Amino acid sequence: MDGPAALLIAVLGMRVVPPFDKPWLSTSVGDYWGRRWNNTTGLTLRALVYDPIVEGSLMGRAALEARKPSPKPSQKSPNKPPQKPYRPPMWLKLFGMCATFAVSGVMHEILLYMLAPEGQYHVGYWFTFFFIQAPIMFAEGLVLRALHNRKIYIPRTLAIPLTTATVLTTAWYFWYPPIENHTDIANEAVASINANVGALIAWGQGLCEQWDLKQGLESQMATLGQMWPGIRAYVAESATSP
Repeated sequence: MDGPAALLIAVLGMRVVPPFDKPWLSTSVGDYWGRRWNNTTGLTLRALVYDPIVEGSLMGRAALEARKPSPKPSQKSPNKPPQKPYRPPMWLKLFGMCATFAVSGVMHEILLYMLAPEGQYHVGYWFTFFFIQAPIMFAEGLVLRALHNRKIYIPRTLAIPLTTATVLTTAWYFWYPPIENHTDIANEAVASINANVGALIAWGQGLCEQWDLKQGLESQMATLGQMWPGIRAYVAESATSP
């Protein structure tokens, strides 16, 4: 599907968000999940889960506004100042992150359950992998904001390996065990890839053999074409001789 989609996008001149945008260059966990890794799913979950929670459309803006402390009487004035844009509280952002990654974790757990052979499914690994990304991103955001307020900036040469190490560490404990240690999914995937590669190589060899046969026939036909005038003259001479 990626090939026809890329061709259609090129023909129509469309500009779309790439599904994967160089994730190995991520400078933070938030950058990795929010802008570089699987943007198709990420943007869908943001629109369906995170934004409704944080913007208040899912939990009710009135209930969120009611949590704010009411202004003091001395601060009231007949001329109401323009309302400031809505800024969700930090706890709501954390809740939205947790809910978003929880939905992603459930989706991946269902996928793992369907892929795992009978009796080899171990519940919770992939859900945990995704769910813990929320507090990691939240804590990372607080740290980066504090450093930014102090005019401290982490260089890319350090931020990229730190991000990679963080994601791979969580994957080492929660993503890889179900497919490498507890199930035959990895072995079956490798066997399937080997079979497909073998079939592709066999197809290429057959094509080369057909090409060699075609080249051989063309060579023989060319040789016959060169010999044809002599054969024709010999036949004509033989027919006219007594």
